[in-house]
Parts: sequence; C-alpha cells; structure tokens
Amino acid sequence: MTRWHMALAALLLLQTRGRAADEEAPANRLPATAFRILEGTHNRESAYASLAVARSGRVYVGPAVYGTNAYLVELDPASGAQRIVVDTRKLCGLEATGFAAQSKIHTRIFEAPSGVLYFGSKQGYPRKGESRYTYRGGFLMSYDPASDRAVNLGRIPFRGHGVYDVAVDERRQLMHVTTCADELGDYFWFTFDLARNHFEGLGPRLLTNTHPLMAPDGSRVHVLTREGHLACYRPDTDELTVRPMLLGTNSVFAPTNGIVQCALAPDGATAYLLPNNRPEIIAVNLDADGEGYPARRVARYASVDACTTMDPSFGPDGRLYAVSNWREPGDKRRAFLHVVTYDPSTETTVDHGAITITNAAALRSALRSETPFGKAPFTGVRELADGTLAPRSAQGIAISADGTIYVMTLSPLCVLRISPLHDMP
Repeated sequence: MTRWHMALAALLLLQTRGRAADEEAPANRLPATAFRILEGTHNRESAYASLAVARSGRVYVGPAVYGTNAYLVELDPASGAQRIVVDTRKLCGLEATGFAAQSKIHTRIFEAPSGVLYFGSKQGYPRKGESRYTYRGGFLMSYDPASDRAVNLGRIPFRGHGVYDVAVDERRQLMHVTTCADELGDYFWFTFDLARNHFEGLGPRLLTNTHPLMAPDGSRVHVLTREGHLACYRPDTDELTVRPMLLGTNSVFAPTNGIVQCALAPDGATAYLLPNNRPEIIAVNLDADGEGYPARRVARYASVDACTTMDPSFGPDGRLYAVSNWREPGDKRRAFLHVVTYDPSTETTVDHGAITITNAAALRSALRSETPFGKAPFTGVRELADGTLAPRSAQGIAISADGTIYVMTLSPLCVLRISPLHDMP
C-alpha cells in the first residue's frame, strides 16, 4: 500500500468514526410514537403552535398549505385515524391563492369549557412581486367536536394581519385576539364581541409572537408589549393598564431576542416566561399591586447557555412542560429535543431525556418515500445507529388529562405521542 493509499484509508476511517458518533443517541432517551399528519393538509412539512389535545383524548393540529389553504385535522391516537374537520376555504367561502390565501392555522387551539375549539388563520410568505397587503386579514373560526360543526366567525379588520392567537371567554362572549403582520413589524391586540359581532382595539403594540393569557374566570387578560411590559385588560370595568416587570428591586425585564414563550398557571395568579433562546424560567406575580409586576428567575432546565424552546404547557399534575432543543455539552454538531418539566411547588426542573422515535418503519411507510431521513424534505429527523430516529425541531407540546404527552415536530410533519411520565421506568 502506498503512502497516499494509507493516508486515504486513515481519512475514511476518521470519517466513518465521525458518522458513527453522530448516530449515537444520549443515554437518557424518551421513546415516542410518531403519527405522520394527513397527506394533502400541508405542503412544506410545516405547521406552527396549533396543537391541542381535547378532553375527549382526540388531538387537533393546524398544518400549513402555503399559498392555498388552512385545515384543522383531527387525530385519534388510539386508532391512528385522521380526518379534516375544518377546511378554511370551504367554510369561509374563499378562492384567493398565493400570498392572499389563508395558508395556515397559527394559533394555539383554545378549548373552552363547553368543549368548543376556537382558532384563527394566518398568511404565509409573499413571493417576489407580491405585496403583503394583498392579504386582507385572517379569519376567526370555531369547531364543536360534539356536533362536528364548524363556524366562520368572520375576518379580522386589519389588512395584512393574520390571527396569531386567541383566548375565549364564553360567559362574557368575548374573544381575545392577537395578530401578526410579520415583516411589517406590527402585532395588534383586540377583543371580539361574539354576541354583537364587534371588534374593539386595545391599544398597545405587542411583542413578537404574543399570546393572550386569560385568567380562568375571564376577569383579566395579560399580553406582552413591544417594550417587554405586561398589559392587563379587565373586561368588567373596561380598564387597561400597562406595567413593567421588575426583576429584583430595580431591574426591568427586557426581551433579548423578541420572542418570549408564555404560559399561565392554572390558577391564573402567575405567568411563566421562557425566553426562546435561553434555558431559563421567569415567574411573574400577576396579583401584586404597585408600579410593576414582581418577577424572578426561578429555574434553569439545561446546563447549556443556548437553546430553542417552543410553546410550553401545563399538565394535569400541575407541572409546566416544555420541549427544547439544545446541543449536547461538549458536542458542537448534534442537538436533540428534550422534554423538561418545572414544578412550581418545589421550584425544581427535570430533564426527562432526549426524544427518540421508535416506530421508524411505520413512519417510513406513511411517508411513502424512499428519501433518507436527514435529507430534504425530511431534514427534521436523523436516523441513529439502532434504527430509532432523533427529531430536531418542535413547534409545541400538549398534555392530555391522563398525562400523555404530544409534541408536534417538523420535516416530516408529525405528532409524537409519549407515555405519561409516571409510567416511565
């Protein structure tokens, strides 16, 4: 063997070892079963925060069909059966395509005490030459699983704006809505009176990707403003206040990257903020009087400095659940999705492990494609040495009444089912 051949063999050995290392999963795994979302209801393996598990145990997802339409899909995890329950174009009598189309359901899906689901549609992305104002505005909709009936509640009165999120107070017949106009840089907040079909703007411009945090009794709603303050609306007195969040005695909370994930405690007394890019949890006391809301950093859930965390959710056990992506310490290439929980009663966090998909063969069959995992359009997962799959990115997490965890992952667009944590060995 020549010196050149020896050098080539050594290089190939190093590359092989590198690939083998890349296929190894962390020791602490969290097994999941993947359900491929119904073919034809998405066109870029994409969706956003539209994931909910209803009290019936059925799972609802709002995928994205860019330039065409938005659907609400129902998944029965017991059988794996899926069906379209809302076709936005059909329900709202629409024909527009391109950027003018309702391309996705972007909202968290809000389940009211009646069991009715509320949500809204949003624009996609303009192609070259398309004006953002060709999009006339998103639609508000509802779906009642008990009667299998969908209702078009109307288009929002803001040209260029889609519906970012909703929260509904059925007793007062009020829908609290936040909007987004993406690169136009505007995020609005308003109420929609369901009984009078009336929109009322609430004033402050909002932080990017802001959710309305409505108290369980509907008596107040909080949102994050562009400055990082908390605005509070009390519908019974029609009172709106804006106050800063105070970290310690003098430090005012200020968002660092424009995106802060939010969750409201079940009793409505505390808001939890999870900066999208840092593994930390900030608790905000919403009941406090004074010039500002007392806030404090109560936990970190990873030893790394950077992560990507999407839409946390409280479970029936009172813990806050989040799904977060970060690179393993000491490994600059690989990143895994972790499910983490925070217990407010003890102020402790637990990393329950990196998610791995165990039904790779079934998922491959559902995809009806020979494209290798890790290659476009299935770049959101990679295959590990033992045949399991490691998802790379998630858009949300939802917890059922029995503690079953559902996570939405992209490319391919799937809902992952994870057994309740108390069932884990």
